Amino acid sequence: MSELDEHLADLRGLLTAERSRLRPDTFALLWAALEHTEGLLPSWDRCAAVCAADALQLVDVLTRRVLPGLRDFLVLPDTDKPAHADLFHDDVHRWTDQIARHRRRLLRVITSRQDARREIDGPRG
Repeated sequence: MSELDEHLADLRGLLTAERSRLRPDTFALLWAALEHTEGLLPSWDRCAAVCAADALQLVDVLTRRVLPGLRDFLVLPDTDKPAHADLFHDDVHRWTDQIARHRRRLLRVITSRQDARREIDGPRG
C-alpha cells in the first residue's frame, strides 16, 4: 500500500463516518477530490517517480492540510460548527484546488507517455 493510498483510506474513512457532521457542499468537494485522486493509484508509482515534486505536494496537501483540517473541524462541538462552516468550506475549496492542480500535472505524465507512443507508432491506417 502506497503512502497516498494510506492517506486516501484515512480520508475515505473520516468522510464516511462523519458525513452527517459536514455541510453537504463541503462533503461533496472533499468526496470528489478523494475519488479523483484515487484514480491515480493504479499508476501512482510511475507518476510519482517522473513528477516527484507534484507527487510530494499532493501527499503534503493531504497530510498537512486536508486530514488535519478536517479532524480539527470535526472536534468542534456540533453547536459551534455552523459559525465556522463558511471558513472551513473556503479552506476545503482551496485545498481541493491544490489537489486538482497537482493531479492534472501527474495525469500529464501518463498522457504524455501515451502521446509519445502514438508518435512512434505512426498514423493509423
